Amino acid sequence: MAKQVVKKVSRVQTKRKTWYKILAPRLFSNREIGETYIATTESAIGRVCNVNLRDLTGNVKDQNAFTKFIITSFRNGVFETATIGFGLSPAFVKRLVRKNTARIDDHFVLTTKDGQKVIVKALMVSRNKIQHSAKTELRKQLHDLLEKEVLQGDLDTFISNVVGYKVQSVLKKKLHKVCPMKEVTMRSISLKGKVQNVPVEEKTEEKTTTDTIA
Repeated sequence: MAKQVVKKVSRVQTKRKTWYKILAPRLFSNREIGETYIATTESAIGRVCNVNLRDLTGNVKDQNAFTKFIITSFRNGVFETATIGFGLSPAFVKRLVRKNTARIDDHFVLTTKDGQKVIVKALMVSRNKIQHSAKTELRKQLHDLLEKEVLQGDLDTFISNVVGYKVQSVLKKKLHKVCPMKEVTMRSISLKGKVQNVPVEEKTEEKTTTDTIA
């Protein structure tokens, strides 16, 4: 009788998956913003995370806003990120506009101090109905004010000032001279085009603070 040939079945070796923490950038005190379960750390680079702003600041007033991060590097056993955007929930924006008010939307492509192109979608709400000429003047002044503000620093600086309501406060005060304003805010902030060449934070000898942005 012929000998029976036994075929050997080779097992495909798969890498074991592991949980890794994801940290926010220095702007948000390197807080943990999530975890990812992956086999290779390279597969997570470039992934985008949307995080509710309240989870970063601890302020209940920030629950209607979110920040967008991109995973840029893996260092010391954790993933590091960079800030690439900010936004308000559509439901919150809708609640800002009431009867007998005027809604003025506009968007601009502005340049930061380090040369990044940023798309800013702004929203203005006046306390009363206003004429077309007033809307035109508001848009013009808003563009000029935001252009100067964005040019003062990088994207992190601008988003930090928006999160801290510094930008909105200054804009509202200055635009109030055109007509009484109920609200001036940023609906959305994002980098123009494909997200690439996002600067990776350099580590320094100094300890990072654990204060949250209010």
